[in-house]
Amino acid sequence: SAPIEARVQVRHRHAAANARIEPTGPDSALVHFDEPVRAVAPGQAAVFYDRARNEEVLGGGWIVGGLR
Repeated sequence: SAPIEARVQVRHRHAAANARIEPTGPDSALVHFDEPVRAVAPGQAAVFYDRARNEEVLGGGWIVGGLR
């Protein structure tokens, strides 16, 4: 229910990037990347990883849109 700091991977071969995940509802969230991430597109999966234990999955979901 509160924002978290995590690493987010948006493509299978893309390195996870530092981001802040802000819940916006029971099944939705905004992801604010620390640095710009290229080619984020609707329909892709976003996977959230713990920053300290990079392989521990915290959650994820499908991307429905992107902001500039």
